[in-house]
Amino acid sequence: MTYGEFELLDSRDIELFKQAKELGDYLVVVIIDDGLGVFERPVNHRKEILEAVRYVDEVIIKTKGESLEQLVNDANIALILIQEQWKQNFKQLNLNCEIIYN
Repeated sequence: MTYGEFELLDSRDIELFKQAKELGDYLVVVIIDDGLGVFERPVNHRKEILEAVRYVDEVIIKTKGESLEQLVNDANIALILIQEQWKQNFKQLNLNCEIIYN
């Protein structure tokens, strides 16, 4: 699994997806929807773009107020590959999986 806003995809995002896919059989990408319209592109538009990336098997939308811990644990995620910028957010979570920072 990997996680982020993915407002605008760039080559670093694609490389992250590729690396994550190489670490497992099935890649889930979780995107943030804060419900406030902060992002330029609507969440369904971002989801559609991510679904078109060949490394991505499934896209899950995390809504404002939804527990990331619950989402990860309910989905039986074994490993998370996450960009270093999210390290502080993930350090404090109680997740039942391995986390690799990229």
